[in-house]
Amino acid sequence: MGRKRAQAAEDFLKFLPSIPKGDMQVFSDGSKKEDTDGATSARSVTFQYSLQIDRQIRSLGLNAEVFDAEAIAALYRARAALNLPSSQLATDL
Repeated sequence: MGRKRAQAAEDFLKFLPSIPKGDMQVFSDGSKKEDTDGATSARSVTFQYSLQIDRQIRSLGLNAEVFDAEAIAALYRARAALNLPSSQLATDL
């Protein structure tokens, strides 16, 4: 959308309170080490009721791309979040 990182962060902080507290928020990211071994990893964290209820780091090895890592992190975290007992209290993920 042509926003700078600081503006996007500010916009997100304004948006975040609009999410119902019982809903689960899953944040994921993928990264690839360019300077060392070139390994790709996926990270994610899950919140509900403003509490961190889960986090995960997954190494994908040398042949995966950042896009792969982001997609895999989102898939695994969504699946794991939906299997948590507290997911029954959520209306959205």
